[in-house]
Formats: sequence, structure tokens, C-alpha cells
Amino acid sequence: MSNDFEKNEEVRQALRKQGDDSRTARIVQHYAYFQTSEARDLYRDFLFARGYQVDREDHQDPYFNPWGIVFSKVQVPNDIDVETEELGTNAAKFGGEYDGWETGIVRRP
Repeated sequence: MSNDFEKNEEVRQALRKQGDDSRTARIVQHYAYFQTSEARDLYRDFLFARGYQVDREDHQDPYFNPWGIVFSKVQVPNDIDVETEELGTNAAKFGGEYDGWETGIVRRP
């Protein structure tokens, strides 16, 4: 988890430098990649069960994990660490890789 936390903290620090209030809920977009379309489909089912919306799916041959999925839901960046660990663990379970998240800036009041 420490690696996930470090990556998440890098994103949060970049957001804070732009005046972001990381305590505010907003749409957060995530990325994952898989070796097969079947694995991506299984991960999609996992995402739906967790309340995510699928924004885009693509195929980028000939990359190692060419079957991509972009998904999102409303989340609080400061509270995202446990969730990203779960996303990564399940991507790996299906032979894929969770590649992180991004979000828009919500300015502090």
C-alpha cells in the first residue's frame, strides 16, 4: 500500500499546488490496462459492483496490456488510498495493471 499511497500523495500535492481542496468530493477518473478483452470485461463487472461508471474502453495494439478501460465516480482525493489499493489488487487478479487516477481542480473557498 505504501507505493499506492506515495503515488496518490504525488497527485494530491500537484493538485494542492494549483490551489485544490483535496477534501472536496468530485469526479475522479481512473485507468487500468489488461492483456485480454475478457480480463477487461471481468474487471468492468468488478467496477460496476463498486459503483463506477465506465467512461471509455480501447484497444492499443501491440502494447503489453493493450485493452484499456477508463472509469470514474465521485470521490474525495484525500480518502482514496484504500480504494486505489483495491483497484490495483483486482486489476492484478485479472492479469492487468491499475495505472492511477486524475481529477479536476476544486479551489479552496
